Amino acid sequence: LWGRGFFARGRFVTLLVAVVAMGSMGAPAHAQDAVDVQAFDVSPFQQDLFVTGKGWTREQWQWNLGLYLDYQKDPLVIKSLAGDEVRTIIGNQVTGNLLGAIALTDWLDVGLGLPVVLFQDGEGFPGGDSPGVAGIGDLRIVPRVQLFATEDRFFSVAFTPAFTAPTGQLVDPYMGNQSFTMTPWVNFGLDWKRFGAALDLGYLLTKNGSVGDLALQDELQFRAGVWATVWPDKLDLIAEAIGATAASEPFANSNQSPLELLFGGKIHVAPNVDVGVGTGFGMSEGYSSPDFRVFAGVMWHTNPA
Repeated sequence: LWGRGFFARGRFVTLLVAVVAMGSMGAPAHAQDAVDVQAFDVSPFQQDLFVTGKGWTREQWQWNLGLYLDYQKDPLVIKSLAGDEVRTIIGNQVTGNLLGAIALTDWLDVGLGLPVVLFQDGEGFPGGDSPGVAGIGDLRIVPRVQLFATEDRFFSVAFTPAFTAPTGQLVDPYMGNQSFTMTPWVNFGLDWKRFGAALDLGYLLTKNGSVGDLALQDELQFRAGVWATVWPDKLDLIAEAIGATAASEPFANSNQSPLELLFGGKIHVAPNVDVGVGTGFGMSEGYSSPDFRVFAGVMWHTNPA
């Protein structure tokens, strides 16, 4: 859970009396633990959907560079059992995602991602410091290995072990994880040329801990998406779902089972330039599901996917 934000959508359920007690005792033991409230991990690979991998790699030396901007509302707040907002830990956050990837062989892509928090505000934890206004997030290193693909890419399977380094906490405890993380993903893709589907299944390996009554532990994660070309070589529409649940007790606690839906499109403004725009909505009571988000970005690449 350490890289996915701890109280979500302004709906992390906790007792008001506990919040009052926390404030009266000063900073709680975990009040200044590093907290990454960003669940929107933009894929560094140009051929993917916004976050979901399509399951294939590119030809050797093909590359891409990109920049995505993301705004999310109330990614980290505390509410009472009655649903009333008690404290806004992080209220607004604007993040820029610097992205890049290159195919080192026909079966190995390597991607990098660095989130840069351009602005955030909030009250912080009771008794603790307020969030910093700007800084960097956790560096992502994302290799992808092609396991199988039909000649026409109708069906493809890839393995993507994603790593993060805790660079965010060097600037502010609200911008990154406390430790290194690893998430091995298996990516599946179906491609009918004009439309397709993708599914990613992952397991987040992270340091165990807790904040309040929320256990921080390994997670089962998933990403799923569909896309359709509505204007050949010009416009693709995309819908995705991203979610997670505690690995020890899957779906046993709604607070630890976030779900968010994303909708948007990629506009191919030139043969080597894509512009993406979209929005997202938290659909569960779990952490890392903001009230809403909007995002936009551009990707330069060597050839159309």
